[in-house]
Amino acid sequence: MEIVTHSKMVSLGLLSRDLFIAHVLDADEDGKTYDALQVVKEDTHGRIKSMPPGDGYNSLVEAFDEMKVGDKFLCIDAWIFNHKSREAKFYRKVQELCNSGFTLEEAIKPANDWLKK
Repeated sequence: MEIVTHSKMVSLGLLSRDLFIAHVLDADEDGKTYDALQVVKEDTHGRIKSMPPGDGYNSLVEAFDEMKVGDKFLCIDAWIFNHKSREAKFYRKVQELCNSGFTLEEAIKPANDWLKK
């Protein structure tokens, strides 16, 4: 899983991903799925800091220290090996557009167009 915030992209392995989902994200009605676009809530920082330390823990704390309540972040079901790749740039642009008022679906086309330039 990749977490995309304003200036960081954090890769989470399986255990860290499961902990992040269980401690931080709000699951859908089935209790198993979550939205790829999430909003920082008043308790998000506390929920992250209450996670058991593990791979990615320090990076998550740093990434969310810059986020404020109401900011949007992405939870991508992908494993991006190169955070300077085109794929990483695409997700960063999508996250930026979502924070400027686009829905996730609306942000995809302009992010693709931006990437082509």
